[in-house]
Amino acid sequence: MTNHLYRSNTDRMLLGVCGGLAKRYAFDATLLRVVLAVGCLFSAGTLLLIYLICAAVMPKERLYADSYGMGGAGWNHWGSGPAAGPYGGAPHQAPTTDAMMNDLEKAQLRKELDHYRAKVAQYEKGE
Repeated sequence: MTNHLYRSNTDRMLLGVCGGLAKRYAFDATLLRVVLAVGCLFSAGTLLLIYLICAAVMPKERLYADSYGMGGAGWNHWGSGPAAGPYGGAPHQAPTTDAMMNDLEKAQLRKELDHYRAKVAQYEKGE
C-alpha cells in the first residue's frame, strides 16, 4: 500500500482514478470500476460527478522517479543530452507497441472499408 493517492498511468480505463484508488488501497481495479458503474446508475450520475471531481483534484502518477531527486531523468542523468547509442550516435528507438497496434488497426479498417465498398458497388449494379 502506497502513502499517496495518484491517478494511475498504467491501470487506467478513462482517467485513472479507479486504478489509483485500487493501487492505494490494495483493491481490484476492475471490481472498483464495476461498483462505480452500477453506483452511477443508481445515484442518477452523482458518482460520475464525484469521479470527475476526483480526476480534477488527484495528481497524475509519475512514470518513474530516481532516488536522487533528479526528476526521473532516467539512467542517463549524468549527461545533459539524450542517451547516445553504442557508437556515439542517436539512440535507436524501436516503435512502441501502441504505434504498431494503431498501424494494424488502420490496415484492418482499410481492408474492411474496401470490402464494404465493393459490396455496395455490387449492390448498386444490381447483382
